[in-house]
Amino acid sequence: MTNDSKQYFSDLVAQFEEFLFSELKHFLHTGNHPEELYEPMYYALSQGGKRLRPCFAVAASRIFGKEKQCIWFTATALELFHNFTLIHDDVMDHSDMRHGAPSVVAKYGLSAAILSGDAMFALAFHLLTEAQKGLSPEVKSEVMQTFSQMSVAIMEGQQYDINFQSRNDTSLSDYIHMIRLKTAELLATALKMGALIGGATPQAADLLYQSGIQIGLPFQLRDDHLDVYGSTDVFGKPIGGDIAENKQTWLLLSAKEKSAALSDKALEKALTCNNREEKIERVKAIYDQFHLADEIDAEIATYTHQALLLLGEVERISPVDKEALAALKDLYNRLASRAF
Repeated sequence: MTNDSKQYFSDLVAQFEEFLFSELKHFLHTGNHPEELYEPMYYALSQGGKRLRPCFAVAASRIFGKEKQCIWFTATALELFHNFTLIHDDVMDHSDMRHGAPSVVAKYGLSAAILSGDAMFALAFHLLTEAQKGLSPEVKSEVMQTFSQMSVAIMEGQQYDINFQSRNDTSLSDYIHMIRLKTAELLATALKMGALIGGATPQAADLLYQSGIQIGLPFQLRDDHLDVYGSTDVFGKPIGGDIAENKQTWLLLSAKEKSAALSDKALEKALTCNNREEKIERVKAIYDQFHLADEIDAEIATYTHQALLLLGEVERISPVDKEALAALKDLYNRLASRAF
């Protein structure tokens, strides 16, 4: 990523967080009552994160040169929705850590996590209605429909993820379909909504959406990689959690396919190990045996290349702000090689 594009997104994150915590503090302030509802919401949002979804939305609107004030409400709705999914994910996955700190469910308990997550979901839709002011009826309808479809898709993806944990016949294509719904859809929707609000044609907005799908898939694959090969200090979560939970990931499914082709039972035995650290070590050794770290890197590179080609197609068919588009291209490359 170039220094200019790093600064571009650093400034964008700073602008977004100022809006989130200053302009909307009457929604998020811990003094709101009942505090047991609002404090976990504020805590979740104040833990940081990449702010990727809101930045995608604002950057997409800028690509078409028509940034409107309402884009910041849209960006906030996306971030609230994203954090709602994270809170509930941690409940379902029994995760104690998020962004290197106690998760909401670990800090405040199960009931608070469920209810505060629900409140964030509701508030996201409320803010999205605020974002509609000043938009044409056609754009209003398309933005709301896009957000609603994304919401359902993510729930479907989460259910598939849960289903896969008790199935032995999950394929790599099943997994890619699941992460498209659970992860890529929100990134793609952020880009499409920002583009529509920025004045993009339906064709240009759809191309940006498709590029979001293509970059969202390697985004999740990189998470799969980092859960095994990353650093706890940098990644923000204990390494090996996916292996410990028998979670169906690209790495595990690839290892299963390769083991089955060789009639090798080593992976099957490793997955039944009751000692957490030993289990992680044994499964990781099998991943190394099959060179899966290199293979997943190649998959990530392929998807990223397709995402960049689609951004190039946006530039071909539509007038764009070249600085904003170049910054997004650089961000795509950075996401593909991230260590966190």
